[in-house]
Amino acid sequence: MPIGIYKRKKKLVICSICGKKMYRINQKKNTKCKECYVKRNKVKVSRESREKQKTKDNYNRGNRTEQSKRYRKKHHEKFVAHGIVSRAKQKGILIKPKYCAMCGIETSELEAHHDDYSKPLEVQWICRKCHRKI
Repeated sequence: MPIGIYKRKKKLVICSICGKKMYRINQKKNTKCKECYVKRNKVKVSRESREKQKTKDNYNRGNRTEQSKRYRKKHHEKFVAHGIVSRAKQKGILIKPKYCAMCGIETSELEAHHDDYSKPLEVQWICRKCHRKI
């Protein structure tokens, strides 16, 4: 046998669906025979619905970047303030408390609320429930 060519070890396994004996060559833990695997994973989708989904996906892909650019231009101050708060949290300048400033509930999911975006480091730490009310 030439150097570099190895025979793969075949392992005798039983299909978990139909019970047929088969040899598994690869090391994956699938225990389905080829017929059962194809039958189980085959999804009948009409050509029209596939085409419709493709066009929808392509439209959303291009449209999202355009929407985010428009949002950043329209709400530039807001966008900049969010970035400053994020960097201040990373550097340790702003420390997120454990309790909501409005209702006093202890939670780890607090959001920074700006009353004025021109003062980006002046934030209230409030929970999502209270933030939706504002």
